[in-house]
Amino acid sequence: MSEKKTLNVSTLSKSFDDVSSLMQGIIDTPPEKIKTKELKHCISALENFKKYTDLLMDSCAYKNKSTVNSGIEKYLPDLNNLLLELEVYYGGKNIKNLSQIKQLAEKIYDDYLLKVKYELIPYINSRMFSRKLITGVRIIDAQHKALFTFMDKFVSRVINEASNEDLEKVQRFLIKYTHIHFNEEEKLMEESGYPRKRAHKSEHKDFVDMIEKIDRFKEGGNESSTDEILRYIYFDLNQWFINHILKSDRDFVEFHKNRMGNED
Repeated sequence: MSEKKTLNVSTLSKSFDDVSSLMQGIIDTPPEKIKTKELKHCISALENFKKYTDLLMDSCAYKNKSTVNSGIEKYLPDLNNLLLELEVYYGGKNIKNLSQIKQLAEKIYDDYLLKVKYELIPYINSRMFSRKLITGVRIIDAQHKALFTFMDKFVSRVINEASNEDLEKVQRFLIKYTHIHFNEEEKLMEESGYPRKRAHKSEHKDFVDMIEKIDRFKEGGNESSTDEILRYIYFDLNQWFINHILKSDRDFVEFHKNRMGNED
């Protein structure tokens, strides 16, 4: 098997490209032509992007999180204050403050976004679906990767607000996914005579039970914060699956290969 680690980080990269484009637009615009509405949109995009990257860094226990975030945490509050000042006191017409906005935008781009591009994205690329999660059984690996890709895209899309419709969508996907994937694994267990299939199937049922808990977020309405919902989906469900792959799936795959050969 190739030593190359694989992960689809297209969602993170696209999010980076989108927010970078907005920031570059502010930087390239002459001070007197910067519009308050565009600046507000840019700041909102930055805040949501930071939430998303924070989730990724936490999920990977990224040790340099404070270094990556130092630029945006230092300069974004000042940028927000200038936006408020322009809206309340100057109506977006104060040229001096607009020049300061451009300077802050440049600092955020250089001290935050470039760190994400050259430090965080390569690191995430090596960790989220690394070689250690590859079992060597092609159909199982493809289905595992499909789950992680879906979860990544879902979290990035609803980072600012997860509606009941969003939760129903992810729940429907997970129910369908687990039905197909777990049936596929359990079929292979039957074929190879895997002796620990009952315990393995019990773990599959545990995950299905976890999916059903998404209902409590839908029932909670506004009482359930977006962060709580995302952390449950992105951390609890993801972490369960990672642990399951590293322990139970690897145990089964090793037995399966020894019994059936290296066919995948």
